[in-house]
Amino acid sequence: MNRFLNYFKKDDYAFGAFLGLIAPVSLLAIIHFATVYFIRIFDAGNFQVGKFYPFSILLNLLFIRLYLVNLKMEKTGKSVVAVTFLIIILYFVFVGKP
Repeated sequence: MNRFLNYFKKDDYAFGAFLGLIAPVSLLAIIHFATVYFIRIFDAGNFQVGKFYPFSILLNLLFIRLYLVNLKMEKTGKSVVAVTFLIIILYFVFVGKP
């Protein structure tokens, strides 16, 4: 278990970018499949899944707090922040209306 936790204690730009991409994508998959499952169970035909996509960034906020404030690993934290802003910009460019 200690080896697993030590893996996440890296101060590296590439690791932060990887973490900043993987965390929202995995949370987005969970949100998407949960909402599709919700639509099928409760027969909510007008339920829009796309409105929940911005919530996938919430996991990145936890990583930003962890790496910048608690662990003082600025390289990893800054790259998570950069990837998060890039995801937000791409969301508003391609999806459009907030």
